[in-house]
Amino acid sequence: MSALKRLDAAAEGTIFADPDRMIGLRASVRTFLRQTHPEAPAFECAGIVRCHPEAISGTSARRAVIAEFFESFPDATPAAEIAAGMEV
Repeated sequence: MSALKRLDAAAEGTIFADPDRMIGLRASVRTFLRQTHPEAPAFECAGIVRCHPEAISGTSARRAVIAEFFESFPDATPAAEIAAGMEV
């Protein structure tokens, strides 16, 4: 499953599934990934988002969707691979 489809699935049933909000959500994930070490594994990205509110701007609901997105990848998936999948 592509990274964009994983983000869509994580946002399903939330206010972030709205196309206008999804644009911002995708931008937040891309920004986070650009600031993250390329070899950081997906499980670490999820933990950072869940435990450090300053890592992602916005509400706890927004951070929860992004953490769920990272958790949808195999644990060892590197941030660089996730980032590559975020490009349209």
